Amino acid sequence: MVEKRLTGSAEGLWKGYKYNGYMAYYLNKNPILILLNVFNYTLKKPHYTGIAFLLGYIRPFIKREEIIKDREIREYYWTSRLVEYKNLVIGRLKSLVSTT
Repeated sequence: MVEKRLTGSAEGLWKGYKYNGYMAYYLNKNPILILLNVFNYTLKKPHYTGIAFLLGYIRPFIKREEIIKDREIREYYWTSRLVEYKNLVIGRLKSLVSTT
């Protein structure tokens, strides 16, 4: 089966990416990862998805809405996930340097 429609577009990309931003807030994702996501989404077409994602994250942040209660999940998305991305980037950089 091949998806012909972009993921998260059943109700429109804007709404889908705003919801993804909200979920990132709810799961307590690190703001550094949020900025990386926004940057990544903005570079890809359609470029406005980065703005939708950022708005979805910022609105509940400003309103101080509730985040997930499970401390283990909060800590995972705040610290562990950031370390995973850092290690991924370092590994890719090392592989680029070793092949040249």
